[in-house]
Amino acid sequence: MVAPTPLKEAYYKIPFPYQDLDVKLRSSIDIVNYRCDAIHTGGMLSNKNLIFGVPSYSGIIGYMPKRFSDLINNFGYPKGTVLIYPSDVAQSERFLDLSAAKYTFKDLASAQVRPSALSRLMLFYNYSIIPDDRRTLEILKDEKFNPQAEILLSQPLQENFTASPGLPGKAVFISAATSDAVAANVETPTPALLLFSESYSNGWKAYVDDRPAPVYRANFNFLACPIPSGEHKVIFRFEPKSFFVSAWISLAGLVMFFAASIYLISRKNKKEKILS
Repeated sequence: MVAPTPLKEAYYKIPFPYQDLDVKLRSSIDIVNYRCDAIHTGGMLSNKNLIFGVPSYSGIIGYMPKRFSDLINNFGYPKGTVLIYPSDVAQSERFLDLSAAKYTFKDLASAQVRPSALSRLMLFYNYSIIPDDRRTLEILKDEKFNPQAEILLSQPLQENFTASPGLPGKAVFISAATSDAVAANVETPTPALLLFSESYSNGWKAYVDDRPAPVYRANFNFLACPIPSGEHKVIFRFEPKSFFVSAWISLAGLVMFFAASIYLISRKNKKEKILS
């Protein structure tokens, strides 16, 4: 027995596309350091891109941060958009560049390469401070702005940092990644800013050589942290306050449980001794 489909039929006429990417296609593209566009043409319907580890700016999500919503509205998505489905392909090349979408699936076995896309992690040596969010969004769309050479920060840096406009942006390769953390080995001849093309949240923390580093909002919706010259290990890890609050509540609950158990056991033993 099966439930009728939305098409009022007992069975789908074709198998539901719940498969991973084509093996040859997956081996020919870098889906660790870049994202993909038009994932529905690659067989990734609904949130299958998450199941099979194919990064994309789209997918079925239950929560869309306001800044991300403002960003996609700025690049053509209708106001009021709360979910981006895989078939809602972005039309803005600049949006795809900023989102590190290097590949656009053409069909189940091929993808078009977008060489202008940023990488998910990228070093920058030139930046501008733009406190006004509206102005930042305008600049990001401006054809004169080069997202490969400069990033826009929403607040001044705490550190003494001298920009080096002559140095172009540089891709940084991810060494390890999970759903809550991204790590990379970074080498730079001069101090730089490491851009992480993930939606900004206070829950994201940065660590350089296992030491906490400040995180700044960059390019309106993304994150960046300062990197000293030399070789360093960098980790971006999602550690929201709610996680630690829940952890402490859980720990307190366990402590109370064990304390109550010990009390009841000791009381029972004491009662048995008295009766004996």
